[in-house]
Amino acid sequence: MRSKIFVEVTARFDTDGSLTPLDLVWEDGRRYPIDRVLDVRRAASLKAGGAGVRYTVQIGRTTTGRNGLWRGKTDMCGRYTLLDDDGGSFAARITDRLAREFPGIPVRTGEIFPGQTAPILASAGLTPAIWGFPLTGKSRPLINARSETVREKPAFATSFRLRRCAVPCTGFFEWDAHKTKYRFRLPGCGGAYLGGIFRECDSLPQFVILTAEANDSVRPIHERMPVILPAEAVGDWLADEAAAAAYMRAPLPSLLCDRA
Repeated sequence: MRSKIFVEVTARFDTDGSLTPLDLVWEDGRRYPIDRVLDVRRAASLKAGGAGVRYTVQIGRTTTGRNGLWRGKTDMCGRYTLLDDDGGSFAARITDRLAREFPGIPVRTGEIFPGQTAPILASAGLTPAIWGFPLTGKSRPLINARSETVREKPAFATSFRLRRCAVPCTGFFEWDAHKTKYRFRLPGCGGAYLGGIFRECDSLPQFVILTAEANDSVRPIHERMPVILPAEAVGDWLADEAAAAAYMRAPLPSLLCDRA
């Protein structure tokens, strides 16, 4: 069962007494402009009681649902994979090394969800880390950062400057408008690395994955995709801030897409 999410909305009151919603702030702090109001009708207000006015609006290419839930697209899907399903050994080499160096810390493999512990490669080496930056008062962590603004946002700028990481994966998932699940992966390659940043915590580090505008192989399904690092770029990504910034502006590789 879905639960409603209540968000802050900026609106304009017109001289005829009507109200026009202009933008909303999602629970992770991101602000989304409202492109079009599709429907306005009276409806029961379950939070405050009584009756209110329900607006169905369009944000980009998505709309609010009939039950009031905003179902706009996120920067990237909330899952990726680390598994050897093609006869390779990419995932096994990483998890075996972590098991030797960090005994007693279980690391997720297979399909990885936000909040789970997964491997990241930092300048100091391979380490287990938790996917997501927790948000005060929010149940779900922030799992992505936009590559276009990561150097400017206070929540991410220091981590990008000092604590970049590469996230081992063998693919990632995305869903289309009909909720069909697709898996994207590099052709002819057992594994890859996603560009990320992390921050140190009392227990394990926490990381987020950087995203960029989707290329032609992903755009039919989603408008964003993770920053994918070729193996030869990982060293520069970790060690050189200028090189990392330049790589975020470079074209991303074409991917294979399979219905999951």
